[in-house]
Amino acid sequence: MGDVSAIMYRCFVAVIALLVTGCVQTATYYHPIASEGVHVDPGRGCTGPSASYNFHVERGINGFISASVGQDSWGIYYGFALEKGAKLKMLNPHIEIYSEKWEGLHTVRMPPFRLSVYGGLPNRQKGYIKYYEPLDELTYTGLNKKIDVDYLTKDSFQSSVTIDKDYPEAFTLKLPKMLANGTKIQLPAIRFEYTEKRYLLTCIQ
Repeated sequence: MGDVSAIMYRCFVAVIALLVTGCVQTATYYHPIASEGVHVDPGRGCTGPSASYNFHVERGINGFISASVGQDSWGIYYGFALEKGAKLKMLNPHIEIYSEKWEGLHTVRMPPFRLSVYGGLPNRQKGYIKYYEPLDELTYTGLNKKIDVDYLTKDSFQSSVTIDKDYPEAFTLKLPKMLANGTKIQLPAIRFEYTEKRYLLTCIQ
């Protein structure tokens, strides 16, 4: 019986090892390099590790930038959260990206911003998304205020762009000049470095 138990135990360990190996994934993303404002998410459940750069723009206005690499493309995800009374407007619709891998500066036009309206609008379904062109003025709408959730006390305008160049090991990103509560602002450029991190996928897909 002892030999049988040992064999069964070894088989059990081998099966578990195979299952765990099958659930180990590799997250590929860019880590922002800054003295403050860097947020690292270790990942959990169905999501892998990631990192973002969070920054303050002006009274009642905060922003974030993150970047990730997929199998066939890579891109940048960014947005701004505005409190009641805050206003933000891009003064040109282009993001500047520089990498030593490329020749010269790469300029990307910003797609529209998206505002999720979780409670819906009259004659609109729940989960309706309101779009804003990159040069539109962004301001708090109050469309979500009827939902009593802390993170909806601000309006979150988000956008993302896919880059049509091979992903670099590192790049520097510069957002356009903007008008924040009537003040002209140029945020400093931020550097991102390519990162790979293995993690255990613990959800059932």
